[in-house]
Amino acid sequence: MKKRKLRKLAIICILVLILIVIFMLFFNPFLHLSLKGKKIITVEVNESFKDPLVNATFFGKDVSDDVSKTKIKTDKIGRYTVEYKLKKGWTVKKVKRTVEVVDTTKPEIALVGNTTVSLKVGESYVEPGFTATDNYDGDLTDKVKVKENVDTSKKGEYKVTYTVEDSSHNKSSLERTVIVENQSKEGSGGYSNIEMGPKYIDGILIVNKQYALPKSYGNGVDPTAQSALSSLQAGAKAAGFSMPLLSGYRSYQTQVNLYQRYVNRDGQAMADTYSARAGHSEHQTGLAFDVGSIDDNYGTTPAGKWLVQHCAEYGFILRYPKGKEYITGYQYEPWHIRYVGKKVAKEIMNKGITLEEYLGVA
Repeated sequence: MKKRKLRKLAIICILVLILIVIFMLFFNPFLHLSLKGKKIITVEVNESFKDPLVNATFFGKDVSDDVSKTKIKTDKIGRYTVEYKLKKGWTVKKVKRTVEVVDTTKPEIALVGNTTVSLKVGESYVEPGFTATDNYDGDLTDKVKVKENVDTSKKGEYKVTYTVEDSSHNKSSLERTVIVENQSKEGSGGYSNIEMGPKYIDGILIVNKQYALPKSYGNGVDPTAQSALSSLQAGAKAAGFSMPLLSGYRSYQTQVNLYQRYVNRDGQAMADTYSARAGHSEHQTGLAFDVGSIDDNYGTTPAGKWLVQHCAEYGFILRYPKGKEYITGYQYEPWHIRYVGKKVAKEIMNKGITLEEYLGVA
């Protein structure tokens, strides 16, 4: 009887010992793992994740070096989980941390050229350019919206505003200041005392370095002028000459680009002698054409001579004749004709005068 009791007691002790061993192996109370810092951490996209790590001990001893963890990348926006794991024997402890990768950084806009641009009345404002980059989206230059109200026909200070928004709806804006000052006579390229038109004198539209057209003026070639040009070309063909159209209607913006190209190539002072600033070009009227050949010697060719002798019969004048540069403000252009109607054209060409002289504004 006594032996049986001792046997039962021994079995119970063994079972308890086994349970203790199992508990220690799988639920070791002396193995601790906990997060350092916050459970949810926010990280800016493309920036490194500075992990606060964990507290890890085994029987009171630091065992942080034994902790393994999952790795995450921060190059994409989203929510990620970092799992920390500590294993001792058959005991495994796990804790998790949430990492939110966000984009709160605004795009950066950089202006090409100066942030302040100074112009004279009558000069054209040509956008110097800009770039936009974002820490997540990369190049956003083509997403930039430009808002400007620059009016170079009058003195004033104007703002050009550049705005861009990235895919995370972060917005940036930047301004350029454009200062328009009164034109001085000296070095003005002939542009002074400018009057914003359209200016009509005796029913004839005049556009030159004094009289300008607004940006919105013009939407193509004048139908009457086009018909007259076709008749002139037919007359030239009958006389044995080719009279191709080289340039007709030009919009305000087209003239901006053309004039700036000449300025970049030859400098403004030289460009002003042969190219009109935007708003001052006869081509914007839809009444002017370049025909034949863009050649200073065109006037000495048989075709050029025929043009100057017969253009008035179709309602055209040679707009920039030789020897009248001090009046027109432009070099001699034997290819540039302007429609004014047959009666006026014949009077101007017969007298050998300019449109300015005919209208009394020379």
